[in-house]
Amino acid sequence: MIGWVVAAIGVVSLLTIGGLLIAGEIGVEAAASAAFGATLASILSGVVAYGSGMNLDLGAERLELALAEASSATRAEVAGSGG
Repeated sequence: MIGWVVAAIGVVSLLTIGGLLIAGEIGVEAAASAAFGATLASILSGVVAYGSGMNLDLGAERLELALAEASSATRAEVAGSGG
């Protein structure tokens, strides 16, 4: 979800830079520099958002596996004690 927000912000920034260039508020060199910076920032932010999301998913999966393992071990102890 966050990756799409980052992509949308990047597109809006590029459209804004294009609008400023067309309006004559900034020169071609400044527009190219700003567009490069906005694109790079969007890509890096998207990668970070994707990476943190993957890290959360992997952590949740590990926790789920550990809980299932602990639950089955508890059941085995109860069954083994003759309860």
